[in-house]
Amino acid sequence: MNWLSSLFSALVQFFAGWAQSTTPGLTPPTFPTTDTRSLWDGVQDAVIPPMSGGIIDESGGFGQGNSLLEAGGGDSAANYKPWYLRDALIRLLRGKNDCSDWFNHGTGSAADLISHVPIVLGNPNPGPLPGADADTEPNPNAPITVYPDGRFYPNSDNQLPIGDFKPGSHAARMIIMLHELAHKVSPPGFTDDAFSTSDSEKNTKKVMEHCAAAVGR
Repeated sequence: MNWLSSLFSALVQFFAGWAQSTTPGLTPPTFPTTDTRSLWDGVQDAVIPPMSGGIIDESGGFGQGNSLLEAGGGDSAANYKPWYLRDALIRLLRGKNDCSDWFNHGTGSAADLISHVPIVLGNPNPGPLPGADADTEPNPNAPITVYPDGRFYPNSDNQLPIGDFKPGSHAARMIIMLHELAHKVSPPGFTDDAFSTSDSEKNTKKVMEHCAAAVGR
């Protein structure tokens, strides 16, 4: 619980400074610390540590560009946010390749849909076994939820590759997102896999078949 102790220390320093300013001659207690950053930076990291779970999106209170989130994050592999892939997915689906052709045989425009569908970071799986990498609903307005302990990240609880792609790689992330997008547009051969792990694996193989070459590595 390092973040709790950081928050406690930051609050103690704040109230000690306030007490000293309102009570002349009062010497506040001192606490050992190695943190040389500003008090506010410390509070931000204590309140929202990187990858702490909870639902985070790209535009809400904890969204992309919010200093409370970004102060402890960054674009390192473990802190990469799933909505950062939106532009890459749009370019792929508007390009000329087998992947875009497959999606174009589904319902509606996959490129238009991924340009606005909500993408969020969900809570870790609470159970002892690895959970899903991501999920969504067929409703085009339902969010795509990526899980921080899934194979979107290199430190996933499930270290099985996605096809030939390592967990946390750019290609693995693209396949995960394309799999969820396929639930919304139903390209040929892609089926409902809500209650079947084996059907989900078959669907991932279908996405790999059409999109592996296009997503790179």
